[in-house]
Amino acid sequence: MSDLYGDDLDDGLVYDVDDNVISDTEDYGDIEAPPTPKKEEPTQEKKQQQPKKRKAEEDKEASSNKKKKFSEKKKSKSEDIVSSKKGIAKLTPALIADSIAAKTKSLNKNLSSVELNDILLSESSFKDTSDFVPERNDENLGHFVSFFLKDHLTKKDQAKKKKNTNKNKKFVLILAQSAIRVCDVTRLFKGHEQTIPFGAIKLIKKNKLSYDEKALNSSPSNLLVGTVGRVAKLIENKMLDPKTISAIIVESTFLDDKLQNVWDSKDTVPFLKSILTSFEDDDKRRPLIYLY
Repeated sequence: MSDLYGDDLDDGLVYDVDDNVISDTEDYGDIEAPPTPKKEEPTQEKKQQQPKKRKAEEDKEASSNKKKKFSEKKKSKSEDIVSSKKGIAKLTPALIADSIAAKTKSLNKNLSSVELNDILLSESSFKDTSDFVPERNDENLGHFVSFFLKDHLTKKDQAKKKKNTNKNKKFVLILAQSAIRVCDVTRLFKGHEQTIPFGAIKLIKKNKLSYDEKALNSSPSNLLVGTVGRVAKLIENKMLDPKTISAIIVESTFLDDKLQNVWDSKDTVPFLKSILTSFEDDDKRRPLIYLY
């Protein structure tokens, strides 16, 4: 019986078979590429958190911008206040009177129109100081006093000729905002000995009234620096006669940490009015108010 398998077929040909050769047609099946990692889908909880997080960031940015705008607005407002308060000293007497009147009304809303008119300062109360060009700061206060009031101050030769007394001395009064400021202003006249040879007398609450009275009577200086309250107290106790005041300087340009100056006190205008009123029978000798 013949073998039907090819290995047993004798066709006269010799076949060289290499068992190590792999047929090109040999099928090993489909080779799959590694799977692409699937993008993790956000959970429902994360989906809910995302808008909240975004809103929180937006709110934070909005709050930051709001604070920045508020800070800029506050800074701008402060600069306007400083400019307005420091600029009043260089205005004309008419504008000064209007500005002080507006301030007085805002501080005394409980007063009637008649009562307000009794304390308001008129245009004629103020001296025009716009021709003083230098900046009105601590450094130039001595120059300001010398520029306008040199003839009002005690000179060295006058002090030698006769002893000044409270009866014949005429005082130049500088009104400062506080006792601390009074002390600072008093020291500013060092270096001005040529025109202000005897410096200034400081009038503050810390001193005994008797001490201030003695200084007023015995010191060769006739330049006074004080607060409204202290000077009013000396006048009230008849230690200082308002009629001996020949000129008044109000330190308008100095502002404290709260941007307040001497005009922000309710007592300033009524006090000044009371001094000027004491000269009703002698208007020619009535002192003028100089703003620095």
